[in-house]
Amino acid sequence: MSTSSPDDAPRPINVDPAVTGSFSTIRDGQGAVVTTRETASAAAGAAREAMGSSEAVRAGVRRRKAARPAPTRAPRGVIAGIIVAVIVVIGLATCAVRSIVDPAPSGDEAQAAAAQTSVGANDGGISIAGSSYSTRQGDSGWELVKGEGDDATVVAQLSGSPVALCLHEGTLFVPENLSDGTWDVICYVVADGSTPAQLLNGDGQPVVGSGELSAAELDGDSLVVTDASGAQTRLALS
Repeated sequence: MSTSSPDDAPRPINVDPAVTGSFSTIRDGQGAVVTTRETASAAAGAAREAMGSSEAVRAGVRRRKAARPAPTRAPRGVIAGIIVAVIVVIGLATCAVRSIVDPAPSGDEAQAAAAQTSVGANDGGISIAGSSYSTRQGDSGWELVKGEGDDATVVAQLSGSPVALCLHEGTLFVPENLSDGTWDVICYVVADGSTPAQLLNGDGQPVVGSGELSAAELDGDSLVVTDASGAQTRLALS
């Protein structure tokens, strides 16, 4: 049996033991750990336990998320209804402000606004609905025109010479003298697309008189025409 000690182990070649010291064995707990079946089994069990804990944590997180109530959104129809309601409220508020700032005219004011008007044929025009109407001599005879100057538009071609221009309840009346010694009255409703017509009597016949008219004016719901002799004729307008 050999009696050599660990200090008698072989030394590396060309290594001075006085510099490096002698070689010795390591004690328990020092150096590398050698994996055996027991240590490998323990490591695997620890890993499985750690993985199980992580999975349990993730499962808990998923359960908490699932338990949270899902955010709700208002249906589109409800949103649209709210928008419409807001617009209606704004419109009503605007109307209320306008009614305070510019109140509706009273009965007397409304009647005054719709008051009848009559002017002579050569005394200027009548303004209604933001437009002016007058009579003028044209290339083909007298005309009832809308507007002024070169921008005027012919709305009625007259058959004779106008005596006056009268406005009653949105209708223009033009008494005119005809070339055959008679007279009639042309009517024109102030509206786009309107066409002129003769004033009719209660029997549905055109109103025609003899002689020459010199003047005409409104009196309530009647048109009073005066001829050259001073005789007057009252014509109902409604």
